Amino acid sequence: MKFTNLILFVFLWNGLAAQPQAGAQEIQPVDSLYIEQLFATAGRSWKSGDTATALRIFNEARGKARKNGLRLQEARAFVQIGDLYFGYETYSRAFGNYTQARAILEDTPDDFLSTQITISLAKSQYHRGNYRLAVNNFVEAIPMARKIKRPDMESEAMEYLGLLYNSFQGYNEGTAYYVRSLEIKKNIGDESGAVRVSEILGETFYRKKMYDSALYFSVMASSMAKGLGLTTESYMAEINRAMSLIRLKRWEEAEKILNGLSGTIYTNQDMNRRIRYEICLGNLWLSQNDSVTGAKYYDKAKKTAKESTFPEMNALVYRNMAESYYEIRDYKRAYENFTIQMNYISQLYAGRNLTNLGSLENIMSANLTRDEVKVLQLQNELKQNQLMKELLMREGLERENALMDAVLLKEKSLAEALEGENKARKKELEKETSLKTALNRENQLKEIQLQKERNTRLVLVTGAVLLLLSVITILALYRKQHKKSMVIMKQSEDMQVLMKEIHHRVKNNMQIVSSLLDLQSISIRDNQAAEAVKEGRNRVQSMALIHQNLYAEDNLKGIKTRAYIGNLLQNLCDSYNISQDKVKISTDIEDLNLDVDTMIPMGLILNELLTNSFKYAFSGNRNGELNILLKREEAGLHLMVKDNGPGFPEGLDTKNTRSFGLRMVRAFAQKLKAVPEFTNEKGAKVSLYITKYSLA
Repeated sequence: MKFTNLILFVFLWNGLAAQPQAGAQEIQPVDSLYIEQLFATAGRSWKSGDTATALRIFNEARGKARKNGLRLQEARAFVQIGDLYFGYETYSRAFGNYTQARAILEDTPDDFLSTQITISLAKSQYHRGNYRLAVNNFVEAIPMARKIKRPDMESEAMEYLGLLYNSFQGYNEGTAYYVRSLEIKKNIGDESGAVRVSEILGETFYRKKMYDSALYFSVMASSMAKGLGLTTESYMAEINRAMSLIRLKRWEEAEKILNGLSGTIYTNQDMNRRIRYEICLGNLWLSQNDSVTGAKYYDKAKKTAKESTFPEMNALVYRNMAESYYEIRDYKRAYENFTIQMNYISQLYAGRNLTNLGSLENIMSANLTRDEVKVLQLQNELKQNQLMKELLMREGLERENALMDAVLLKEKSLAEALEGENKARKKELEKETSLKTALNRENQLKEIQLQKERNTRLVLVTGAVLLLLSVITILALYRKQHKKSMVIMKQSEDMQVLMKEIHHRVKNNMQIVSSLLDLQSISIRDNQAAEAVKEGRNRVQSMALIHQNLYAEDNLKGIKTRAYIGNLLQNLCDSYNISQDKVKISTDIEDLNLDVDTMIPMGLILNELLTNSFKYAFSGNRNGELNILLKREEAGLHLMVKDNGPGFPEGLDTKNTRSFGLRMVRAFAQKLKAVPEFTNEKGAKVSLYITKYSLA
């Protein structure tokens, strides 16, 4: 891409010269056409390798343009000189010439040249180590390229932005820029550029452990490279494809690809290709628990990497070894190889402008902070919506109760009216019976019998009507109540999904904070500061486990103590490299379902006590013992942590200690209405009786 603009320019202006000229001295007219011919002559000298002559003629063109007031041609001359210096990696001089060109365009604007200069400035800033300024200029160039309808320039700026963000672990931003760059390159027919970006996307998704996406882009890159006859790019894409298949445990497909590449691996002098091939074979066999064969290929890769003398090649080998050992749960070897990889990374970045690296980190931190603010705003909106739904639900229930009271009152009034009517009719019949007593007793008996039959019919009809009305009323009420029950059930299910999503996002955010602290601790040289960051990471991880348990199970309000403490122990053992051979851990934990408000402070207390034991109790080569107790007793919830280490220092004043961890234990114990007891019983022992706790 360095010489693209120059070559295009030379071809455009070759037709302006009547005959090829040996030098600038034979050209007569001193005007804009003369300057353009100088550009063409300098371009031919540069293309033939005579850079000294090219530089002299470009400077002559710049002087003529300034003398004649041709500002745009003067700016173009500065750009050409900058491109010449850029091609020979003299980035400071290139930057100076680009800056001069931009200053001229402030008075004589030209959209195309402004876009070209902005991208050139960004590229020179990138190579000079000014990463923050490079990011700003590349971002500025994108809308400028769109304005002049130059998608090739827009794609180039996005590709550099993807490179910058990926270089500093900003994979989400880097991936977004690469994807947009790939779309543009496909649209404009830049097939070789599309192959390059697809291959980078495959490697990026692989680093993010999104192996399905990595496989997708690797297959795309391989297919396009084969179609264009790009042998090297096709080979690298196939290796990346095999890498993804291995992590997806599709070993037979990966082995078939590698066998197809084996014929050319050692007949080609490309060390990068050979190293990646041998790493891939090591990953293949180690992932299938064949550590002997895997180690054989890793040793070949390490030997080849040392011959290359490039730290990044050595780092690549040890990074893959660390990831593969981690996949088969051999955490000790994974840690050892990860440490070696970081040493090579330190060599790789030695001497770079760390101030500018920090500036780019500030850009990414600012973006992260804005995302966190958005999350908090969404949480507040969800809480307001929840309160509104509860309010509407209460109003609906109140209206429903009032309606039911009105129905009951009407039914009671109707019953009383029927009872009064029956009484009145009974009295009337008694009067009629008394009046007819003087009549013939036989007729009287018949009349009484007929009257009873009428009364019976009336009662039956009335009862049937009332029963029908009752059935209709009850059916209507049932349907209405059923609809409300379905709505309430749907709302309950939606709330559970929302709560799970919230806990999931909180856990993810805490995991991000934990990962950032972990990354930060690697670059801290002060052991005390690094240990403090590590302890902070463990505290965040202990709270993240709580939210992980909440969204992983149907129980959204409680935490199972046995599972949580087991996970916390595993994380701390991994963090402090504690193995079962070194420390015997005994637990007596009642499987309680504790409320979140109880579990968070108790988890932080337990995190501090276990961290204290792992840091101070098990130094040296002697075997350690660690006992953990959590039981419900009459005095409260009994929590005890005991080890067989040297114990607490003599005369330790736990109430006035300056230790942040012990002060944290006392603070959270006070919240749980508990008083911690620090004693020495063949080691350190801490007991708490928690009186303020809630079961979920």
